Amino acid sequence: MRSTFRMVEWMLGYDRLDRLFTEAAVSDEPMPYLARLAKRFGFDIRVEGNEQIPESGPTVIVANHPFGGADAIAVGTFVLRQRSDTKILANQFLASVAPLSQTLIGVDVYGGPDSKGRNLDGIRKASRHLGAGGCLVVFPAGEVASWRMKSRSVEEGPWSPHVAALAIRHRATAVPIFVPGRNSVLFHLLGLIHPRLRTAWLGRELLRSRGRRITLRVDASRVSDHNDDPARLINDIRRRIAPSAIPNQKIS
Repeated sequence: MRSTFRMVEWMLGYDRLDRLFTEAAVSDEPMPYLARLAKRFGFDIRVEGNEQIPESGPTVIVANHPFGGADAIAVGTFVLRQRSDTKILANQFLASVAPLSQTLIGVDVYGGPDSKGRNLDGIRKASRHLGAGGCLVVFPAGEVASWRMKSRSVEEGPWSPHVAALAIRHRATAVPIFVPGRNSVLFHLLGLIHPRLRTAWLGRELLRSRGRRITLRVDASRVSDHNDDPARLINDIRRRIAPSAIPNQKIS
């Protein structure tokens, strides 16, 4: 049984990922852990548009989620260079990784039996962080972009208006970032069989991204006129990120 489990781990790339994460953790390089991870994966992070984000005050960095791992590492690395008070709203499993625990606020994106309570706790932590004038990175879709049979294209699911509600509550400046790209065909085929297979393959997709150039297109404008409507605000941000790549959605 143990040998079977280890074989599955090997197939999914978990052992190699563990080595890379551990190497970054024990390194004494004077940079944030996410930056060390980006270096281990050999990411070439290029920023287009306005490279400066607000130096202080409540700020929400809103990004799309094409890869699942590489995009989070790249966006986090870029933002942390400018704001050491940055927190990232992310998958609770990543938040349980010791070196990331001080940077990530965990949420349950898979809808487990206790997800409502855990997610409420995560939203409260994010709200307190913004209330203290901090910077928050969010991926409003929650899950990675995947193939949709209805549209016959790779798309993200609905974006949560809770992110916009936080920005409105704390009068935070929203900074949209678009990350172009998509995962492999195999990733999307696995998702058509079962979403959990697609999720299990995310580790392999992260390994596949080694040495990749990751472009971050930072919107030159800043969204600070919130009109107190979370649904309108999240759609406004979504349109600013990539009107053609991320279609507008209706949020009831």
